[in-house]
Amino acid sequence: MLKVYFGNNEKALRSGDGYFDNWLDDDCLETEFAKEVVREIDKSELISKNLVQSPVIGAVPPKFLSGGAKSLLILRFSDVEMNITAFGENCYPYIIKISKEKDITICSNNAFRIFERGDLDSILILNDGSFIHSDDELIQKWLLYRSK
Repeated sequence: MLKVYFGNNEKALRSGDGYFDNWLDDDCLETEFAKEVVREIDKSELISKNLVQSPVIGAVPPKFLSGGAKSLLILRFSDVEMNITAFGENCYPYIIKISKEKDITICSNNAFRIFERGDLDSILILNDGSFIHSDDELIQKWLLYRSK
C-alpha cells in the first residue's frame, strides 16, 4: 500500500545518495527489479553489483546511478521513507509497483499526480487516515493540508 504524508517528516530521505552508497545492501543490485529500474530510469545496463554500463559515461560503479534509480531501490529493499522530491515523474510507475508488494511511505510538501501513472487503487493519507482513489482527491487533500 502506498501511504502519503503531507509535510516535513524528519525520518524521510530527500535524497537517496548517501543511504544507497553507504547503507543499502548491494546484493539488491543482483535482482531483476534492480536491472529493470536501471534500464528504464537511467537507460543503462546493470552488469553486476559493481558495474553499470551507461551509453553516456561508459562503465561506472553503481554510485553513479541517478538519484531516482537509487531512491527506488531504497524504497524497494529497505523500510526507509522517502520524500517525493527524490523521484522524477518517470519513477512513479515503479513507486506504484513497489506499493503493490509492500507498504511504503512517501512524504511531500508539494502536490503531485500519481494515479495517472499506473494501476493504483488507493492511497492512505497519513495526516488524517483517509483513503483516496484519484489524483483529483490527492490534490484536494494536499490543498486542505496547505490551508491549515
